[in-house]
Amino acid sequence: MKKIFAIVYILLISIIFIGCGNEPVLTGLLEYYIVYEGKTSEPISYHVERAPEDFVEFKSLTLEKLKIIDNKLVGLEAGFAAIEVTVKDSSIKEVIPVYVLSPYSYVSNSQGVTLSKYLGTPKEELIIPETVYVYDENGYEFKTVTGIGDYFYTESELDSKRIILPKTITSIGKYAFANNDSLEEVIIPFDSNITEFSEGLFSNTTNLITINIPNDLTMINESAFRGSNISELIIEDNEYFVYENNLLIDFNTSSKSGIVIYANPLSEDFLVPDNVSMIAANVFYGHKNIKFIDLNGVEFIGKEAFMNSTLQEVSSEVDFEFDKDAFLNTPYYEHINN
Repeated sequence: MKKIFAIVYILLISIIFIGCGNEPVLTGLLEYYIVYEGKTSEPISYHVERAPEDFVEFKSLTLEKLKIIDNKLVGLEAGFAAIEVTVKDSSIKEVIPVYVLSPYSYVSNSQGVTLSKYLGTPKEELIIPETVYVYDENGYEFKTVTGIGDYFYTESELDSKRIILPKTITSIGKYAFANNDSLEEVIIPFDSNITEFSEGLFSNTTNLITINIPNDLTMINESAFRGSNISELIIEDNEYFVYENNLLIDFNTSSKSGIVIYANPLSEDFLVPDNVSMIAANVFYGHKNIKFIDLNGVEFIGKEAFMNSTLQEVSSEVDFEFDKDAFLNTPYYEHINN
């Protein structure tokens, strides 16, 4: 009897204190147990998951996907909700508002939010929504997701195989999806407003095969794909980039000719298309499958373009210039120097 009285007393004191403070805040995360916190002069945390199952019952009132599992509240949808707390064998009943925040740490601005880290339940497929429910200077509200932060994948300690981005995205930070052997697919909507693939964005992703090139993309950093195994670049309506003969060519240049900025590391033979005058630095660096390339009309080859690769033979229709380290440590280099 004393135990029951103590539990009822604690609940009543909590309700009194909470009622004296500001709006209660959910400090738990989407798909995590809800942690109820009332802001008072002496803050009180009410951990729903620790409530004695024999004495306290919970019921969701306003959010359909706010479920009660094993007498614990579980938030399955971001947004505002209310729960009803009832103490058995008593007249105590209280309706408590809660806020189910989206499972991301973020940086907010006037346009929306940039997600810096995913904090929710690990998922094989992570679908990033167009809006997230957050708390900022304007209080609780849904805000548009406009960016993915630097090192997002590693900061989130993800092992997801597939990530789907919303079309509201306008920027992706450096190394956001880099340095992992789990990720197999990143789906970027063609009609998103992304204009740049930043430094190291997909670098060292050994199992990532396919990438969409957004229609508004104008710049791809030279290290964006470095060390990856991307073999398929899908382009729908982009006026600057072409993927042809397993080569990604950038035509957003001051001249009318293009520059090779990436090559499929799984291919053995390459034919550089017409209207390409340059191979950028590091394009074939460390490639372990390349044997032959027809440079066609290429006039210049950048720094370390083929260095440490398995290149054996080169064909060209013009005399080309190249950086002194362009062919270093290749079978081709050994051949021309014997």
